[in-house]
Amino acid sequence: MKAPLIQVDDILQKINHHAKIGIWQFDYEEDSLIWNSVINDIAELPPDFIPSKSNGFSFYKEGKNRALFEKAYSNLKEKGEPFDIDLEILTAKGNTKHVRTTGQADFENGVCVRSYGIFEDITLRKENELRLTTTVEQLNLAEKVSNSGYWSWNTLTNQVVWSKQLYHIFQIPTAEVMDYDKVLARIHPDDRSKVVQISEDVLKNKRFQKYSYRIVLDDGTERTIELSGKVITDSFNEVIEVAGAAQDITEQKAIENDLTRKNEFLSFSEKLARIGYWQWNTITNEIFFSDILYDTFGLEPGTKIMFDDFVALVHPEDRQLISDNIQLAFNGKKYHEFPYRILLKDGTIKTLQLLAVAIGNKNGAVKEISGTLQDITLQKKTETELIRKNEYLTFVENLSKIGYWQWDVGNNNIEWSDMMYTIFEHEPGTKIVFDTYFNYIHPEDQQFVSEQITLAFQGKKYHDILHRIVLKNGSVKTIQLLAVAITNPEGEVIEISGTLQDVTMQRMEEIKFKNLLESAPDAMIIVDKKGIIQITNKQSETLFGMAAKDLVGLSVAQLTPQRQHNAMYNYAKTFFEDFKHQKLGFKQDFYVMHNGRNEVPAQLSLSPLFTEDGPLVIIALRDITELKKAEKQLLKANKDLQEYSNKLAKRNNQLAEFNHITSHNLRSPVSNLNMLLELHKEETDELGKAELFEKFEMVIDHLTLTLNTLVESIKAKSEGNKNVEKITLAKTVKNTKEILAAEIINSNATIQVDFSNLPCVEYNKIYLDSIFLNLIGNAIKYRSKHRPLILKITSEIKQGRAFLSFEDNGLGIDLKMHGHKVFGLNKVFHRHPEAKGVGLFLTKSQVEAMGGYITIDSEIDKGTKFEIDLNYVPRT
Repeated sequence: MKAPLIQVDDILQKINHHAKIGIWQFDYEEDSLIWNSVINDIAELPPDFIPSKSNGFSFYKEGKNRALFEKAYSNLKEKGEPFDIDLEILTAKGNTKHVRTTGQADFENGVCVRSYGIFEDITLRKENELRLTTTVEQLNLAEKVSNSGYWSWNTLTNQVVWSKQLYHIFQIPTAEVMDYDKVLARIHPDDRSKVVQISEDVLKNKRFQKYSYRIVLDDGTERTIELSGKVITDSFNEVIEVAGAAQDITEQKAIENDLTRKNEFLSFSEKLARIGYWQWNTITNEIFFSDILYDTFGLEPGTKIMFDDFVALVHPEDRQLISDNIQLAFNGKKYHEFPYRILLKDGTIKTLQLLAVAIGNKNGAVKEISGTLQDITLQKKTETELIRKNEYLTFVENLSKIGYWQWDVGNNNIEWSDMMYTIFEHEPGTKIVFDTYFNYIHPEDQQFVSEQITLAFQGKKYHDILHRIVLKNGSVKTIQLLAVAITNPEGEVIEISGTLQDVTMQRMEEIKFKNLLESAPDAMIIVDKKGIIQITNKQSETLFGMAAKDLVGLSVAQLTPQRQHNAMYNYAKTFFEDFKHQKLGFKQDFYVMHNGRNEVPAQLSLSPLFTEDGPLVIIALRDITELKKAEKQLLKANKDLQEYSNKLAKRNNQLAEFNHITSHNLRSPVSNLNMLLELHKEETDELGKAELFEKFEMVIDHLTLTLNTLVESIKAKSEGNKNVEKITLAKTVKNTKEILAAEIINSNATIQVDFSNLPCVEYNKIYLDSIFLNLIGNAIKYRSKHRPLILKITSEIKQGRAFLSFEDNGLGIDLKMHGHKVFGLNKVFHRHPEAKGVGLFLTKSQVEAMGGYITIDSEIDKGTKFEIDLNYVPRT
């Protein structure tokens, strides 16, 4: 029996051979290079090849690969810097392979005495990575076509991971790190509580049901998103992640709903295979596991494992497979490799790849079976997923008439999907090169396509291309091309792949619709839900003063005044919620911009246009400039007529009031004079006649006062707006206080003035002096005997007009009893020897003569406040 160390060494040699990992060592003291046979196998060298210093590293490809190795090897030897690099080699048979090589060094007394490392064949891994990259590109194209993306939500960290397309749908920079709260902030306020409740239900019930909600973009645009997903739990059935797919179903039908787990499967496929080694002592029935296998089988490290324990973990359906292969090993078959499943205690099923070697004793009896176990569960799942994705892509091709293609630029070889052959009506399976495709292009479009391909090679980007093809039977089709360019490390385009869609019918319908728009008498524009113009007609060019090519791509808001934007946004929102809503919400006239400078009045009408990509809006606009001019003239004439009517009514009211005053206030004095005259004629006594004559003088004085007051009122109403000048209010108060100086001193009155808000007014000076004199005089005359008089005079601006206020703490007036006659002629409300009932009458006449009005607010024994609208708009 071999010593245990020798057995382990044999096992490691076999494992290295299976894993294609070679070992090398360079002894600088002996100047010798040695390696194991695995390196000969990898480099396709003869089994008896003996490496030396001169030929040991010659198989690295000349150029950057060899230079990189020589630099790394030099730094290892001179500085002791270890390396671990991936390079390309050229084998003895001329084949190119990818290898991973590492290096370590031993130093003694500062001198490198030996270096050693591993040499691993990673060609298969590189090829898998390339296939996965191609698959990812195709899936990204599928996302773009269906306008959907994938997401995952880590419920432990609250972090959300999005694909690039979702960033595009939500219009968020891809550099921004997303979390649950940021996503929630994008959701429409009306849908937010629903989404929160569904999220809570998902975490509680561990089930996800497809649902939809609205989002609001930065520009205010609303989109509708359909969400599907899956709940992922740990071994304790606790939710650790929710992942799935989101599709923008605002503008297109849902064509993809099972990409919800793409991120998960793609991440799984990137992980390297986990391989561990094992030994089964067939005599003691004990099995030895390396550390990684304990994790694979869900066991505690160091657990003692017997053969029956191992078999118990094998899936019941695969136990016979294990039994058959063990029997083969005992019957002399020494090498076995096959997959089987295990069933863990928590119900998890894994698929393992088993490699086994049987070791016999001197008599040929099997005493030990050892080998490797690789957990290929993820690889199997990835393979299954890739098959499903390919089936799905084929389904999408047939549904949307979209084909997929791949152009190997270096070899000029093009791969077509089945739908590509169908679109071009080309013999399926025929070899395709670039000229095959180019010869189908319509002669008038060949130069355009050539220019686009040149731009793709220069900018490493391939733009969306629309062009025509001519089939062998002469029929013409319109196709739309979408592609991405793939470059090598030097930045050279080595491959272009993408999709091609037959849009012939759509193009024909577009042309018919365009002709219909051109025949319309009004300006017609078609916009998407964001308000971006898609199509216009000639009449639009005339209305907006811009060419059609400049209009397309603009927002409707850019063609209207800024003041209308909020109303337009609110109406657009309402319109898209209910296409029957036709009433515009503009309180003012609607205008558009001509040449971006001049406003043009327009009549607006909207109607929905439903397409496969979502609803559009047809906007019809008519220039109503001439109509507005006629309307303006009509409104002006009506306004002038109304002003004349108001003036006439006011004059009639004044005449009626004057007639009433004169008939009432003059009838009594004249009647008194007539009676006195009769008495005077009948009186014979001279003393009696003298007394009657004194009464004549009193009545005549009262009649003279009444006539003078009426004359002043008439003058005020006829000359009010004449002789207007700028007046300082403080100066007017000063002059009034000088006139009433004796009364102010005797009454111990306090006059408080605040003209800070309006120091000056433009008014008739005589009237303003009279107003101040009457109102201040009345405040002193009708002050309270129980408290000192305080009169507050202020000026202010309300709603752009000038106001004066006079407020005192005097006797007050009972407005319930006298309110209707406060400003009447000869109306008095207090027993005061100097009360004549003339001051307020004149004040009201003067204020109204200037186009203003006066109001009163009073309470008995509290005071009175007069407020005057001066009919003056201060200049700013």
